[in-house]
Amino acid sequence: MIGKKAPNPKKSSGKSARVGSLTAYITNPELSNGKQKCIHYEAENFITSDLQSQTLEMIALSHEAVRSKDPIDHYVLSWQEGEQPSIQQARETVQTAMKHLGLEGHQVIWGMHSDTDNVHIHIEVNRVHPETFKVVEVNKGFQNNAIQQAAAIIEKVQGWKAHDKARFKTDELGHLITDSKTKLPQVFKDANKAKEPTGPAKDKEIQTGEKSAQRICIEAIPAIVASATS
Repeated sequence: MIGKKAPNPKKSSGKSARVGSLTAYITNPELSNGKQKCIHYEAENFITSDLQSQTLEMIALSHEAVRSKDPIDHYVLSWQEGEQPSIQQARETVQTAMKHLGLEGHQVIWGMHSDTDNVHIHIEVNRVHPETFKVVEVNKGFQNNAIQQAAAIIEKVQGWKAHDKARFKTDELGHLITDSKTKLPQVFKDANKAKEPTGPAKDKEIQTGEKSAQRICIEAIPAIVASATS
């Protein structure tokens, strides 16, 4: 299973537009690639029961976060090709993810999509707590790490095949493997993934069209080390 936080494509748009467009995208059953996009959707932790009213509820609560421009998060969890989760498994997946993200009890709208080779779930969640009106910060801002950790847990609990390049792994009981030094979830890096310069260095390369010092070192050092005799 792959988990990721989807970016907001229109950061300049207001909260009403953000919630409205994302909810429509997640729940719309239109055909895509010859397949029905959304085959099932649900909403949790709302007072009302119809989608239009729930959308208005989420908009209203998001406006309580006057200091946050975008308290709405959009996550995607995708099964591997050939895996066919049931609606109950999808529901449990969302609940497990929300618990790991520290967003239990928050307004959430999710849809199960089948318009690609991989069945996947889109999750729209309001980080504004419905009672305290405080905005929850997920994993100190490292939201991608948190949703990837949730994916590893869900894989183990539901018995899905573990992803070969997963950054986080679990033990046989479904608990995240932690680093012995930091006591935090251990990050498993892909040994075959080519190293690249860090963000600022890559940005400079794009601006100047020249290799950065970091890239020169990355390319040159392995050969030097390999030929060293002492």
